Amino acid sequence: MVWKKTWESVDRKYRQDHHYNVSELEVKIEGAFVLMGLLYGNGGLDSRMVISCRCGSDSDYNHSSSCGVLFTTRGLSRLPDRYYRRLNEQAIFSRTAYSLPKLICVCGRLDRQAPAKAGGPVEKDASDEDVSVIPHPTPVPGKFEDLKNPSLIASSAYSEDDKARIQPPPQL
Repeated sequence: MVWKKTWESVDRKYRQDHHYNVSELEVKIEGAFVLMGLLYGNGGLDSRMVISCRCGSDSDYNHSSSCGVLFTTRGLSRLPDRYYRRLNEQAIFSRTAYSLPKLICVCGRLDRQAPAKAGGPVEKDASDEDVSVIPHPTPVPGKFEDLKNPSLIASSAYSEDDKARIQPPPQL
């Protein structure tokens, strides 16, 4: 259980160090938990999910994120049948209008739009397949937003008319 030593280090740095201002959902911690599943899962899909989930915190997404990365890099043809074979592809995802084929179609359209939006072309590779060329600008970190003391989103402000329409919830 080598991953537990790494988990203890992450916990010590981000949860126990009171000089580090961490919110409940901190991307550094969540990313570390996803990465631990990928690194310490010994090649097994299930073990990677278990480790990412057992790290805790936002444990409903960490394991799905680590396996999402892994499944995407492996491709469907290299996944065990039990991960997808009984999937009802025509079922509509809850709270959406999407079935799996419709979602794949939308994602494909978005994938083709991304290079143009980022200022890069779609080119052909040696097999005449489309390859998205997305420029890699120098990353600029965003301003830290403390979930406990949030600021206005995108410098938004309510007009007097907006404020007049805001009503408190009814008392139960």
